[in-house]
Amino acid sequence: MLLVAGLLVLSGGVFVQEGNPLPVLWGILRLEFSRGDVVRISPQWDGMLMIRAGQGLSPLTEHLGDHGWQLEEQLGSMAFYAAGDNRLSVHLRMFTRWYVICDLDLHRE
Repeated sequence: MLLVAGLLVLSGGVFVQEGNPLPVLWGILRLEFSRGDVVRISPQWDGMLMIRAGQGLSPLTEHLGDHGWQLEEQLGSMAFYAAGDNRLSVHLRMFTRWYVICDLDLHRE
């Protein structure tokens, strides 16, 4: 409880920029207290993931590769993956200097 309160105080308003801050806080805690590099912060498959900043796309690409997706290209803060006829666009954005939020958008063909 103290850890969550400390995160809220130190971060200012950064958590409320995502709407409901609880999934984001839970994602940060899971990243910090697990060995994983990618955590889901939304219930739907093509929702949001969180990765640690400073590692590039490799954790995300490895995670998506485990689900059958292959990186096609990266253009700035966008990455594009393919699995068969399906396409996945990912918008990466810095949440804090330690974490990146990945917005996934699935395009079925």
